[in-house]
Amino acid sequence: MKVLRTNLIYNEQVPYSDGTYVNLYELNVTVQLQKEEFYFFFTIDEGSTS
Repeated sequence: MKVLRTNLIYNEQVPYSDGTYVNLYELNVTVQLQKEEFYFFFTIDEGSTS
């Protein structure tokens, strides 16, 4: 398996009324397995407090 492309994109920050927020990211990965290419898409949530 060979990783062809990766891309991490910051999407948005979602605030909550209690002072916390969540950052949303997209992770895109394209891999090659033999002669086939596969594309994976992940959403990553990162939370924090103020």
